[in-house]
Amino acid sequence: MANVKVVACDMNSDFEEAFREKCTDISIVFDHFHIVKNYNEKVIDAIRKDEQKRLIEEGKEKEAKSLKRSKYILTASKETLIKQDKEAEEGKVIDKGSELFKKQDVKRKGGKVDKYN
Repeated sequence: MANVKVVACDMNSDFEEAFREKCTDISIVFDHFHIVKNYNEKVIDAIRKDEQKRLIEEGKEKEAKSLKRSKYILTASKETLIKQDKEAEEGKVIDKGSELFKKQDVKRKGGKVDKYN
């Protein structure tokens, strides 16, 4: 470990604490995926919920309702939403049905860019 200068880890506090305690000369960096995931869960989701509450308190039920089920739309890139809307137009199946379980195919739904906007 003498030659190790930096270690990358997820945002598990146990890992960070262990490295800080046992490897004081090693810097810790967090990977991009976990930083973005944490931001989306802690910040974006909290703001969305706070905004919903504010709109309800102001009597703007329709606007508040538009934020329901918008978590993944708010955290997706616009390019991804455009791609998904195109797939919906093409009738892309995202979940195969099953005769055994009497389940039908599920096709991609569109309108994501409109909801994002």
